[in-house]
Amino acid sequence: MLEIGLGTARNLGASAAVAFAFDTPLRYVALEHDLLSADEWASLERDALGPNAFRSALLEARRNWDTTPGTRHTLRVGPVTLEVHLADARAAAWPRGVDAVYLDGFSPTVNPELWTDEVLGRVATHLAPGGTVASYCVQGRVRRALASAGLRVEKRPGPPGGKREVLWARRPSDRASVAGPPLDAARPLAGTRIAIVGAGVAGRSLAWAATRAGATVAVFDASDGHAGASGVPAALVNPYRGRAGRASDDDLLGAERTWSWAAHLAGAGLDPGAHPTGVVRVADGSRQARTWSARPGAQPFGPEPTPAPGRWRAPHGGMLVPRGGWIDTSRWLVALRSATAAHGGVDRPTTPVTGLAAVAGGGWHLRVDSAEAGPNVDTYDLVALCLGASPPGALPHLPVTAVTGTVALVAGHLPARPLAGAVYAAPVGSP
Repeated sequence: MLEIGLGTARNLGASAAVAFAFDTPLRYVALEHDLLSADEWASLERDALGPNAFRSALLEARRNWDTTPGTRHTLRVGPVTLEVHLADARAAAWPRGVDAVYLDGFSPTVNPELWTDEVLGRVATHLAPGGTVASYCVQGRVRRALASAGLRVEKRPGPPGGKREVLWARRPSDRASVAGPPLDAARPLAGTRIAIVGAGVAGRSLAWAATRAGATVAVFDASDGHAGASGVPAALVNPYRGRAGRASDDDLLGAERTWSWAAHLAGAGLDPGAHPTGVVRVADGSRQARTWSARPGAQPFGPEPTPAPGRWRAPHGGMLVPRGGWIDTSRWLVALRSATAAHGGVDRPTTPVTGLAAVAGGGWHLRVDSAEAGPNVDTYDLVALCLGASPPGALPHLPVTAVTGTVALVAGHLPARPLAGAVYAAPVGSP
């Protein structure tokens, strides 16, 4: 990680807390021209500088640091390696291939030299593919400069009690890596026992990925079929969401990975029920059609005829989403279940989870009530709750709001491609 403007070191503290919590190596490089004193850092709330071990070591080191411009200090505590460069960010050497950048040099009004197109362009070129930038500055000029440097830029809601909006930007991922790492060969989770609660799309997708990574996985579900959103006859794959038709880099990458996973499953001799047909979005007015016409990667079309033949009409035009399509969810889930079993995963249908408790020293006790074996408690290193919109009655304390929808099967002429709008129509079954 790279931070431009260390300041109160709150970003450093938050990052160190995550590294300690997950025992994940973190190299953190901070560029700071005017370093705060140890007393100023110590006056912050206690958890602002991360875990106690890191906070204590940082404050002790700061009291002994030489603050002569041009000096560099290194501190290693647990999984964190901190490098502080006392220099003007414009003249300092920056690390390349950075996964994340905190752009925190106050504001363009206070420090305009850190917000020039040259500096912002340098931020973009030093990011790794898929790397991100976060900043409290959401000025249009800054967003345009980062976008011109090739980043996908968004405004996102700010943290509770903080600014209303923050800036988030990402360098597009290398498309050659869309399918993800070769998990079967690397096996980074070998020896890890994982319980997954919920056998819907999320749970079964996680189970397949985890078993390919070497984990020992058990999937629990209270039912013996597919309920909730995972039980609908067709799932729409459409990265251009909402009335504005926006698609973040994550949205586009998610759609491509869906088709990549489908190809993997098909290559294993399974039928994933995946149909990358594209998706037709019909505009409800000329203004919306004009907005959609500027969306990169989508193909706008004018009023009549639509890319969906038959009685479907688009008086204002719309857009075709080539990366979209639809999935027969029942086939997709069966394919994921079979692929997971081939990698050693265990399926536990009709086995509701009735309790979950942390184990001293790490891990979790999972209490289940099987129709065949009765109540039982087992221990896992990790537990993933993939419960969808409606939590089971056994875990009512989870902060989840139930959401319901309606599925209607329409007989007669159906579109060749899915249609997305206030509702969406997908070509399932026979016309």
